Amino acid sequence: MEESLKRLKKGRGTDKSSGSQGFTDDDKIRQQVMIDIENYGQQITNYGVDPAVLEHYQKLLQLSSEAKSAMTTSN
Repeated sequence: MEESLKRLKKGRGTDKSSGSQGFTDDDKIRQQVMIDIENYGQQITNYGVDPAVLEHYQKLLQLSSEAKSAMTTSN
């Protein structure tokens, strides 16, 4: 995910963060990824499966954690 964001910045020529102006585009993408992963876990639970036992879902949670720590604004 981070590599994709770097390529996106390079292609658009926007390698700057917005500082105190709020969320950057990268932050918005990271936020959406975190929301999507959380929602996916809820859907898994709705099907009667414990997401804690799914290795790939655990990897997604790790990705979500990395995305949160990479955000330029705190939530």
